[in-house]
Amino acid sequence: MDEEARGELIKRLYKAAHRASEAFWAEVAKAFPECTTGDFAPDQSIAWEMAVVDAVSGWVHNNLPESTIESLELDEVPFSDKERLKIREGI
Repeated sequence: MDEEARGELIKRLYKAAHRASEAFWAEVAKAFPECTTGDFAPDQSIAWEMAVVDAVSGWVHNNLPESTIESLELDEVPFSDKERLKIREGI
């Protein structure tokens, strides 16, 4: 397994999940202009982040060429808890 390539994929997943989340909340804010803050309960925030990472990792896993999945040993979707933590931390 190429750890560098796997690490690069995890970084790309994190960036995509973060950007997707930002775009989602921008649309929510547009729909509710009377809301003047972006408060979100910590437990909901963590659940949201994990759901976005799971969704992006699942989409990538389902759309990567089979050879890439095999070479990176991506047999878990969503990723294991350890890998999801790495994604959340931006490693």
